[in-house]
Amino acid sequence: MIAAFVRGRRHRPAAPSPFPPPHVWTAVALCLAAVQALAQETELPRPARPGFYALGLVTLDQTNRTVRFPAAINQRAGLVEYALVTTRGKVHESIFRTEARPHDIHLAMLLLGSKPANTNLLPEDPSVPLPGERIEVEVCWKRGRREVRRPLANLIKLAHPMRNVAERGWRYTGSFVSDGAFAAQRAGSIIALITDPVALVNNAASDRADDEVHQANTRALPSDGTPVEILFRLRPR
Repeated sequence: MIAAFVRGRRHRPAAPSPFPPPHVWTAVALCLAAVQALAQETELPRPARPGFYALGLVTLDQTNRTVRFPAAINQRAGLVEYALVTTRGKVHESIFRTEARPHDIHLAMLLLGSKPANTNLLPEDPSVPLPGERIEVEVCWKRGRREVRRPLANLIKLAHPMRNVAERGWRYTGSFVSDGAFAAQRAGSIIALITDPVALVNNAASDRADDEVHQANTRALPSDGTPVEILFRLRPR
């Protein structure tokens, strides 16, 4: 319902600003109230500073078309199937974990105009392209006063190299609603390395069919205890 609402705005006359005007927040709030899967504990987006809006722990930057939120290093060694989960997700097989709520991340992405697949059916054949929006994913942390940014692909290595991870792409597939609940919120799955329709983001590379190949690139990660942020950026269409 929210996705349809956001898509529907494109048929209206162009507004002076590419970002929804204040009255749209009221409409979004009504949509949230009507869709229980995304409405539970979701706060109305609030201005943080000009051009920036906050949804829980998630910050939306309308100018740079980015969404970012805090995270922590969860696993530095061993096989993983996820790059990022919530603290209630599959933390035993994820490089990063976060307290940010998937439905806040999803709403922020919708408000930026993303086009997720929103389906519980994703092709298992890695030769078939995944549906959804192509996005860039970066991990950010501080080194002294300087912010370091690294593509998430650079923080992942392959136990049995099949391809250059720098070529890895990400699709914002957007999860789906099932039995009145938002699947990504219920499972805590945000960025999957192995095809998972529940996750918000899926690895689009051919290695997404192999569950015995992904590991954290330990040497490229910041030291233990370093706070990090995950950044999603919508790519130009």
